[in-house]
Amino acid sequence: MICVINLLSKLLIMEIYKHITQDNGDILLEKININLEDYEIITFNNGNKILRNINYIQIDRIDEINNYNFTNSTIIRCNINDIEFIKLKYKSILNRIYEIINDGSNIIKNTILNIKTLEKKDDGFYYLKDLGISVQGVNSNKCLKEIFIQAKQGKIKLRMTVYPLNGYWRFNAIN
Repeated sequence: MICVINLLSKLLIMEIYKHITQDNGDILLEKININLEDYEIITFNNGNKILRNINYIQIDRIDEINNYNFTNSTIIRCNINDIEFIKLKYKSILNRIYEIINDGSNIIKNTILNIKTLEKKDDGFYYLKDLGISVQGVNSNKCLKEIFIQAKQGKIKLRMTVYPLNGYWRFNAIN
């Protein structure tokens, strides 16, 4: 089997050739294209690889987030309003959503977090000067829920790929 990886139209595609022995002894290499966005590649010590299918979850309602545990998860990819966001931490994504909303009062009106309208930098708070709000840090589950709430209220398109403890999840916030 021969394997070539190309970047095709913004998607990582793996071209794999399976061999088929012909009646005359020739070997046909039949091309198979695999979209690597749909798989996690696991490489074994002997060089063999397995492509594990990524589980997709569609979150249509914010309360569906409670069905999943994002503790110790890692964000692999984040797309906000069709732009790739490279700071792949929950807090950074939340702050970017807040920046797009750009209205501290609106953020406070819709938040599930502890937010103050004064500069506070103790007890786990950090200050967002441009918005005039201090936000208390939270765990990944609550932060993700806040991200979805604020994205929905701000009509912000959001797509994330997250690696939890037991495999990949990809989901979209529906606005």
